[in-house]
Amino acid sequence: MTVLELGDVFLYGGFPAILVFTLFYGLRSRWWRYAEGRALLAKSASLVGITLTVILATWLGSDYTGRPIVRLVSYAFFFVASWWFAVRLIISQHRSRQEERRLVAELHEAQRREGTV
Repeated sequence: MTVLELGDVFLYGGFPAILVFTLFYGLRSRWWRYAEGRALLAKSASLVGITLTVILATWLGSDYTGRPIVRLVSYAFFFVASWWFAVRLIISQHRSRQEERRLVAELHEAQRREGTV
């Protein structure tokens, strides 16, 4: 088996896992309730699209009809979903830190009022 064939084995073997994750997450989880859940579903779906784009090229060759459009759509979706996911992480971490600071300040204020500090 060549290195390229081994790479294809990993590609084909990994695709069902990301497809199953995306389908199960999309159908069984309440992803729509939180911005992070929506971003995770979009990122997972974009990874399915990117992987499928690569698989099609391994099956049909790199010059099949419609490939430029397939690549453009899947890469654009990946771009948007990845940045959305990254921004959601930054926002979520920022809010978490703000909430932690607020709770610590409230605790210190309560201790000060009680005279335990």
